[in-house]
Amino acid sequence: MAIYYKDFLEYIIIPTLKSLKVNSSSAQILLLGTASIESEICTFLKQIKGNALGAYQCEPKTYKDIFDNYLNIILYDQELRHRRDNLKYLFAKTCKLDIKFVKNGVVDDYHLFIVAPDPKRLMYDLKFSTAIARIHYLRNPRPLPKWNDAEEMASYHKKYYNTSLGKTDLSKSIEIFKEIIDKCRNMII
Repeated sequence: MAIYYKDFLEYIIIPTLKSLKVNSSSAQILLLGTASIESEICTFLKQIKGNALGAYQCEPKTYKDIFDNYLNIILYDQELRHRRDNLKYLFAKTCKLDIKFVKNGVVDDYHLFIVAPDPKRLMYDLKFSTAIARIHYLRNPRPLPKWNDAEEMASYHKKYYNTSLGKTDLSKSIEIFKEIIDKCRNMII
């Protein structure tokens, strides 16, 4: 039994995106489509023949990479660092995560470090798994497709989330995004 798509959008996706200050119509549709494709909106919280977890079926390696090579990487560009620290702070606050300030050995400076919780949290904390999925997409500098373009949404999901190694069928994904766009047209911002 899955979570009703309107409830998932209204009570999980939108509040999480607003808390992270990364809310947009495109992000809402992309995340709802991703959860629909990956887990049928929580029908499966653990991949049947694999190790992916949660509503968005995030693999433990990807989860670790998000923390090690995106959230907790040391940035020297001050503007980029400020934006990333702001995102990290909002993520930690939204999901009640531990933050540490670690002294950077290269310069006399401190680095905001988020302690990664057990990946199993992806299975039971929908706000957390939604935040991780959005952050996963944020690692790609390409802008999100327009919220009402099902083909572009499906292609974006396949290329940047499911990847060429994933088993997602692009034509099925396009149909899922078309249905979501049609059903949620009046709900998104």
